Amino acid sequence: MSLNKQNILASSILLYLISYDFLFFNLEEALGLKLYILKTYFELIGLSMITAYLFYVTKFFRFHKSLVIVVGFISFSIVYGMALNKDIFAVVKDFRLFFLPILISLLLYYLNIFQLINIRRLIIFYIFMSIMLMLYGFYEYIVFDGTVSSIWRYEFLLQAKRELDPDFLDHRVLYQVLRDGSIRVASIFISALDYSFYLATFGILTFIMILRLRNIYFIPLFIVILFSLYISQVRTGFILLFLGIVIYFLINSKIKIIRLLSFFVPFIAIIGTFLVMLTGNSLNDTSTLGRLVQHLQLIDEFTVFGSGMGKYAFSFDSLYIYVFLTYGVFSVLFFYIQYWIINKLIIVNNNIRKINFNRYEILLVQFMIIYNLVSLYLFAFQHTLGAPTFFILYFFSFIILSKAKYKLKQQSLYE
Repeated sequence: MSLNKQNILASSILLYLISYDFLFFNLEEALGLKLYILKTYFELIGLSMITAYLFYVTKFFRFHKSLVIVVGFISFSIVYGMALNKDIFAVVKDFRLFFLPILISLLLYYLNIFQLINIRRLIIFYIFMSIMLMLYGFYEYIVFDGTVSSIWRYEFLLQAKRELDPDFLDHRVLYQVLRDGSIRVASIFISALDYSFYLATFGILTFIMILRLRNIYFIPLFIVILFSLYISQVRTGFILLFLGIVIYFLINSKIKIIRLLSFFVPFIAIIGTFLVMLTGNSLNDTSTLGRLVQHLQLIDEFTVFGSGMGKYAFSFDSLYIYVFLTYGVFSVLFFYIQYWIINKLIIVNNNIRKINFNRYEILLVQFMIIYNLVSLYLFAFQHTLGAPTFFILYFFSFIILSKAKYKLKQQSLYE
């Protein structure tokens, strides 16, 4: 695959991912029909990658142990979930939201699809796409007239809820789009939470570009991101951005102990958040109380082998609670994957000169280390399945790891 085609493929995946809900809601409204086939783009990519990998195995008689373990676990989880919960549609939904982003990214990595991708072009496209998102967010903020009829995603959310429960009450959707009469801006996302998570991670990238690339022209963009976070009315977005900035300074310290401290920041922040939730006026907040009740539910309902796929999707605010209750002791595999990715990225970051990365490639490595670390905090308090940030986390991580693997291989050939 040529350099240009690799960037086109990556850009098409990002564009489809970001516009998915907005695009299909409006198309289905205009055409008056369900576009199920067009919604299977990621499934088709995954199937193509699996087919390509089988050809790879046939040609080279070589398996990748980590991929075999992941595929084996996914297969077992699907069979176990269907046998236990007897709801194939719920199991498929769980697979699409949780496993598919990880599986696609892992297959792209082992098949070396993005080893020649131009990282600078990828970042520029990501920046352009993010600016367009914020501009539409401002438009949504400006045209809001105080009624839910002016918010496009209100009808989308209401329809989705009523498909699951015909007796679903309208007012239960209101909190997702309004707070104290003001709109919770989400741009073309269906959730202000998803939008704020995206803005926070984009803000981290912008902050790194200002300091590492010494590009002061990104300062106004960073200010715009802060305002966009403010009108989304999601506190977690600001917390993620703050943690990302702290971690950036820590991992770039010349003192080894301080660099090591950066990897404890998410866990310190998680403990700190729990302490805040348990003290002061936080207990009077219904959202906080709901989260605490869910953690008690984790203790009460946890089983060794889990309750299987198809039972707990979107039942909890915390991704960790979903993972523990769904997969039981096997949830350790998810945490191992997170460790494996972060460790790989750290190794790459520690060997930047040997790999001979350009400044945009260095930028993406550090961004993904921070992205992965702040996600450890995010997963503790937010259910991110289906959010673009969940897919991008693995997609970008394996893209830069593919690039590092290719450059190391090229250097070994010339030595």
